[in-house]
Amino acid sequence: MQNNYVLRSVRYMLDLSDGHIVDIMKLADFTATKEQVNQWLKKDDDPAFVECDDMALGTFFKWAYLLSSW
Repeated sequence: MQNNYVLRSVRYMLDLSDGHIVDIMKLADFTATKEQVNQWLKKDDDPAFVECDDMALGTFFKWAYLLSSW
């Protein structure tokens, strides 16, 4: 739940689309579909909510940081 909140907050702060998140994950050879990202971004009480694991969030942050350094 905490990972989803963090991902959701960063996404809105940086104005990223689901597609942007998928593209960032692809850079690390991490497979995430738009549907999966959409489920991670749902509110915790939504029936379609899926928990974002530590690996997914860590991969996103690592590559988002590297891209921002360019």
